[in-house]
Amino acid sequence: MSEESTGTVVTFDDVVSKNPVLEGLPDLVPANSLKPLESAHAQTVAATVEALFNNANSAAEDETERGVAILLAVEQALKEEEPVMRSLAVDKDGFDEWEKGKKPVELAIAYYAILQWYVGELGK
Repeated sequence: MSEESTGTVVTFDDVVSKNPVLEGLPDLVPANSLKPLESAHAQTVAATVEALFNNANSAAEDETERGVAILLAVEQALKEEEPVMRSLAVDKDGFDEWEKGKKPVELAIAYYAILQWYVGELGK
């Protein structure tokens, strides 16, 4: 369980309930079972994705440019997030099947939420 800045405890189920695209996601390994390098990589990816979206949001003046910048950020985010998420899946084949047909933007946002939750759980 992670704690938001409001002091509210956040469970993995809370993350899933706020991101309907995660419904049916196969089981993931517990955060406390990650090796140090895996933990560091999850933290790096979460920080990178946050920076990508912050930059995309502020980089463009007009809406079309902003839209393209956000789509490029989504593509890059998925390139970073998907391998980490797959590595966390207990059932790799089940994860691959579950992921098919999902909207990229929804997945990028949901994966970021999961990674943020994992980062909050590390070391507990």
